[in-house]
Amino acid sequence: MVSAAIDSALAQDFADTEVVVVDDGSTDDTSKILEKYETRIRRIWQANRGAAAARNLGVSAASGKYLAFLDADDTWTSDKLRKCCGALDENPEAVLAFSAFQRLDPSGCKSEPYLFAGAPSMRDMLARRSDILPSTVVMRRDVFERCGGFCERFFPNCFEDPYLWILAREHGEFIYIPECLVTYRMRDRNIGRDYFRNGRIFIELVRKRYGREAHGLLADTRNHLARLALFQTANQARKGSVGHAVKWLLEAARFPTSIVFAPDLVARLVAMRNLRYLFRVPAVRRGVE
Repeated sequence: MVSAAIDSALAQDFADTEVVVVDDGSTDDTSKILEKYETRIRRIWQANRGAAAARNLGVSAASGKYLAFLDADDTWTSDKLRKCCGALDENPEAVLAFSAFQRLDPSGCKSEPYLFAGAPSMRDMLARRSDILPSTVVMRRDVFERCGGFCERFFPNCFEDPYLWILAREHGEFIYIPECLVTYRMRDRNIGRDYFRNGRIFIELVRKRYGREAHGLLADTRNHLARLALFQTANQARKGSVGHAVKWLLEAARFPTSIVFAPDLVARLVAMRNLRYLFRVPAVRRGVE
C-alpha cells in the first residue's frame, strides 16, 4: 500500500515536488519497500510516536512553502498538487485547500465520490465535526507553523487533524475543490481505547480554546463517541463478554449528555436478548407438544 501512495506522489504533474517519507517505527517490510526509491524520496525513520509526530517530523525536513499530507493507505490523482496549489496561488487570503475524495473498501470496491457542500466557515468548524481528510489537504507552511503543527498529545492517531484544521481556519479561509483527487483506502480496524482517549483530549482542547462558541462541535463529538461506545457495549453483550460490555458501557457514561441523542442505540442495548447475554439469563423455549 505504501508503494501505491509514494508512486502517486512521484507521478504528480507539478514541478518541484519534494517527497518526504517518514517511517514511524514500522515492523513490517516498509523499510525494504522504501529502499527501491533511493534518491527519489527523502526517507526518515523515527521510533513509533504516532501520526502527529510523524507528520511534524516530515514537515521539519521539507523546504516547500506548501505542505501536502498523504497517508500510507491513500493515493492522489496526478493533478492533485497542481490543482490545490494553483487554487492557493490564485487566492492569497486562503490558507488551506482540500478536495473531494473517494473511498476504496477492503474488497477493492470504490464508493461514490464523497462531496462537501463547500468550504467551511469558522462557524461551521465549531458547529460539527469535520470530514476533511489529511490526504486531501494542501496548506501554507507558514500557517502550519503558526498553528504549532499537529498536536502530539493525540497518539497514535485520530483527532489530530480536525483540531489542526480548526486552528488553521482562524488564520484565513479554506478552498474546496469539488473533484475526487484522492482515493481513501478503508481498512478493517477495531476501535480501541486510544480513540476515545484522543476524543476526550479533543474535547478538552476545543473547550479550553473556544468555550461556549464551540457548543455544537463539543455536543457532536460527545454524541459520536457515546454512540460508538454503545455499539461496542451491545456487540460485547451479544458475545456474552460481561466484563468488556461493562467497560464499554462505562466509556459511554463518560459522555452522559450525549447518550440521550442515541435512543436507537439505547433501545438496542436494553433489548431483552442483549440483557440476557449480558447477565447470562438463559432463554426459555416453549416446547411443542
